[in-house]
Order: sequence, then structure tokens, then C-alpha cells
Amino acid sequence: MKLVATYIERRAATVDLAYPEVTPAHLKLEVPLGRVNLQPGGGESLISGKITYNVAELKPAYSVRNRTVTIRQKFQLLIPTGQVINDWEFLLGTAHPYSLDVGVGAAEADLDLGGVPLTGFKLASGAGDMTVDFALPNPARLIDARIQTG
Repeated sequence: MKLVATYIERRAATVDLAYPEVTPAHLKLEVPLGRVNLQPGGGESLISGKITYNVAELKPAYSVRNRTVTIRQKFQLLIPTGQVINDWEFLLGTAHPYSLDVGVGAAEADLDLGGVPLTGFKLASGAGDMTVDFALPNPARLIDARIQTG
């Protein structure tokens, strides 16, 4: 098993994923470390934006299975020997209701969810600094909300 991170030139993975055909949609984000910035967006995308990273092992993976859209990084136990860049900058869809699961490890996160039509919200956070803001009303009926911190 590899233990030392493989540093590469800074790369940006652009994401623009539509709502799945099966409804209601479920969006799942898994961020092992870094910075996360989620803002309400618009248009017909469930999520759009980019992930900027400089460690090869943090290359993001995307999947759509039935109603679940997942963006994640397959993170292993790595020892950083330099500065790790892993910035998630996304606009969240506001066209249709969906549930959102956000799992972050050692991260700084700013989640502006005001006006995002959430039917469910789960947040699991490890170490880090986190702000969750619902400044605007939720246009959907939120059935279940859970926040778990480390």
C-alpha cells in the first residue's frame, strides 16, 4: 500500500451533472480533506462547478445510479509531504427537490443552502471549520435533517 501522496501540477476537474431521470434525486458528496464551498445555483443542473487538486490520489470520481448522483474521492491513508490543494467549488441545483448528503473529513466548509429545495439533508464532518447557512427559506418540505460532527 502506498503511503506518500503523489504531487502533480494543479488540475481542475469540471463537473456539470443533470438531475437523474429517476426522482426524487439524491446528491452525495464525499470530501476527505480540503475546502468545500457550496452555493445555490440555477438552471437545469443538479450540481455544477469544479474540483481543483494537486495530489493524484484525489482525482474525483462521479457516478449516477438510479436516483443517486455521487461525487467522491477515493482517499487512502496518505502522508502529505507538501501543501495539499483540494478545493470543491459548486453551485447546487434549485430547479427540483432532492436530498443531499455531504461527508467531509479534515475540511474547511462553507455550505450556503438557502433556497435549495432539500427534502433531506445529512452532514457528517470530521475535523475542520464548518459553516452551514439557510439564509433563504427551503422551497421544499425537509423531511429529515441530520448533522454529525467529530
